[in-house]
Amino acid sequence: ITPTERPRANLVLLVDTSGSMQPADRLPLLRTAFRMLVETLGPEDTIAIVTYAGNAAVSLEPTRIAERAKVLAAIDGLVAGGSTAGAAGLQRAYALAESGFDPKAVNRIILGTDGDFNVGIVDRRELKAFIERKRATGIYLSILGVGIGNATSLPPMIAQTEFARGDVQRIVSLAIATAQATYAFAPGTF
Repeated sequence: ITPTERPRANLVLLVDTSGSMQPADRLPLLRTAFRMLVETLGPEDTIAIVTYAGNAAVSLEPTRIAERAKVLAAIDGLVAGGSTAGAAGLQRAYALAESGFDPKAVNRIILGTDGDFNVGIVDRRELKAFIERKRATGIYLSILGVGIGNATSLPPMIAQTEFARGDVQRIVSLAIATAQATYAFAPGTF
């Protein structure tokens, strides 16, 4: 799809800002990736940011990319510290995505994390069911796993909700291989 053919994007960045996200291969890497994402979006696309550590908070209400400086300032202001109330963040992110839902747009939450949730809904079956219910409304979830260890926790669970059953093992294997390759080259990169 060329940029002129792509539907408008309605994105919510759900960012793990817990204490474990401090290393360079975690939150700083996500900030860089999110800044790069902003550069690929058009002025009518929107981004909101929800963070979670000890609790969930909205760091940026849905904002058009035309207000690029405001969006980038919110991304640059992300800092790590606290526990991991990911379920509350996920619920808040879906609420924001629903409030700005556009049936003609790409409605997606992009979760950036280094691991599992340890506060709120932590049961994988409950999380999976929650994500599946929200997907049925037209709001999809992508995950950016950062740091070591993430490939064995949330990404496979989310792959099971977002991809056809026959594709899950291939997607999980690709996610693990990508994470391992990234880690192997990361020391020379950062």
